[in-house]
Amino acid sequence: MVVLSKEGLLNILEGNRRLTLRVVEAFPEKELFHYTPAGKLRPFAEMVKEVMNIETGYMRGIALGIWEFPESFAVISTKEELVSA
Repeated sequence: MVVLSKEGLLNILEGNRRLTLRVVEAFPEKELFHYTPAGKLRPFAEMVKEVMNIETGYMRGIALGIWEFPESFAVISTKEELVSA
């Protein structure tokens, strides 16, 4: 039983990617990396980098059977680098 086709999943993921990029581009650079709406939350850029690390780990795991989630994007510190990544 197929609940969601590969194309359907890809459409959802690409839609999420487009929305995330629009939000990143809308943030002023300083706030992107430093602003938190509440004390315990992280800046949006940190959350985006975490999602990117998870997605990279899942892709590697599905494709190669290697299930690791390294902090590959930790060094990103500018909006340009984040959008490029």
